[in-house]
Amino acid sequence: MLCLVVSGMLDATRPRIVAGWLGIAGVIAAITWAVKGSLLNRSIFLAAAGAVAVALALVLNRFVPRARE
Repeated sequence: MLCLVVSGMLDATRPRIVAGWLGIAGVIAAITWAVKGSLLNRSIFLAAAGAVAVALALVLNRFVPRARE
């Protein structure tokens, strides 16, 4: 899924970017509901996964070349 996001960002293809992020969200959701544990543990995992996803988006955004206007 990460490769799909990177490929979409490099080619400026929005459908691939969206599909990659939706796939990453699906993986996070599947892990969240598959893990046995308390609701607090699941919410901590979701918070950490969300922070990692935001950090990943910021890092990828830095590396994408900008079009000169």
